[in-house]
Amino acid sequence: MPPSETQAVPLESGVNGAQNGAPVEVANGVENGVHLDKEPYHVKQQWFGKKSHMKIIGLGSGIGGLALAYKLPRMLTNYTLTLYEKTSKLSGTWWENTYPGVACDVPAHIYTYSFQGSPDWSTFYVYGPEIYQYYKKVAEDHDLTKDIVFNRDVISINPRTDELSYDWCHVFLNTGGRLNKWKMPDIADLDLFKGPVTHSAHWDHGIDFKGKTVAIIGTGSSAIQITPQLQKMSKKLVCFMRSETWVAPPIASTIAMAAKAEGTADFEDDVINGKATTDISQAQFKFTEAQKKRFREDPAYHLEFRRKLESSINMGVDMFIMGTETQKTAMAVFREEILTRIGCRRLTPGDGYLEALTQSNVEHPFDEISHATQDGLVTTDGKEHKVDVIVCATGFHIPFQPHFEVIGREGIRMKEAWDPNPNCYLGVGGLNSLITGSPWVREGPGGMELWTYVGNGRMKANYSEEYPDEATQIAALAPFIRTEDTAWDFDY
Repeated sequence: MPPSETQAVPLESGVNGAQNGAPVEVANGVENGVHLDKEPYHVKQQWFGKKSHMKIIGLGSGIGGLALAYKLPRMLTNYTLTLYEKTSKLSGTWWENTYPGVACDVPAHIYTYSFQGSPDWSTFYVYGPEIYQYYKKVAEDHDLTKDIVFNRDVISINPRTDELSYDWCHVFLNTGGRLNKWKMPDIADLDLFKGPVTHSAHWDHGIDFKGKTVAIIGTGSSAIQITPQLQKMSKKLVCFMRSETWVAPPIASTIAMAAKAEGTADFEDDVINGKATTDISQAQFKFTEAQKKRFREDPAYHLEFRRKLESSINMGVDMFIMGTETQKTAMAVFREEILTRIGCRRLTPGDGYLEALTQSNVEHPFDEISHATQDGLVTTDGKEHKVDVIVCATGFHIPFQPHFEVIGREGIRMKEAWDPNPNCYLGVGGLNSLITGSPWVREGPGGMELWTYVGNGRMKANYSEEYPDEATQIAALAPFIRTEDTAWDFDY
């Protein structure tokens, strides 16, 4: 590969200092005058396709980065991998988000790598600290940290090789997530508020909520999980709810209820986060020690349980396609849920969220926030809501483009080339720059990738002639949707 087709990757030190040493300046693979691959790079006279050494850079030590570190040695032989992690330790979503009640809305037994399940999940929908420990254990079991350089943040990738940069590679894989650049609300004079202000993704564990009047801004998945926790701690909770919301049943609730009935008949003794699970969600429950023991001792049974869970989700893809019978049925079920409970717009465990909104110490103004004062927040109706603490559950900056600069040939910048929409072919986001999830997935290579891939597989291109109706679309997609009966290779 000629030098013009390598990627130069400038980096900067992380906020916690350079534990791995000072930045190393590398140009054309040359470090302090010595080429990293022993000899200067040149175009070799060899046949096309001859195997050669490949230098690969990945991003982050979260779910995507660890998967890359695991898979490459099982797929390649002559390569080197460097994963740049901006923090000082194994990171990712479940290290950065530590707010009270943080949990995953996907059943625990399929929120794992396919090559390493866990028989020891404590609950059906698992909480953040336990998820982080799982990924930490995977890294330890397979020695995945050897490829990680901590305290280094990628700030740009480009094809220049005539200037000094901190590193270079043949291929750059963006294995980093996008839920890490948290976004504060655009509220005038917020800096005037004299009390503490915290964000769900940058939680201040030093705040004492007991006996306080607390404002929480937002109705997304983080707010849904934080609200019931704050409702129990605070004297009064003011939930600013600007957007309309929908309610949906928990994911794989039928399987959850069956497993729950199998494990125990006394649901009211099952307590999570201080509340009986019957007061939280009919689908959430603790696995009994007997159930975990069976998962450990009977791998075939454990695998079958995981297959059923994933199959139940995959078979619901049509719920997201307007006009299908599945979508119509789901709409009716969601409407019924709204009538019997209250509202949230995301499929989430939502431990006690709907019930918390009905408690006597909870208010929920629907007017937009106009500005802040020293004592609280003023809504557009002119009312001042005096509070002691403000919690911003206002999400993240999640553009289609990555947060670092990507420059291609002839100086083309991805920020401009992907405006207003992404332009990507089969995961190639630029010159030798690969994207692990669909570029249309704003959440990054996480759980939404399945839905976006399958949905866009039908609709992104103009396949109206090849797949004129729903039946031919489903038939074309069927081989790519794993079901309970599909033979699985769990080390893919």
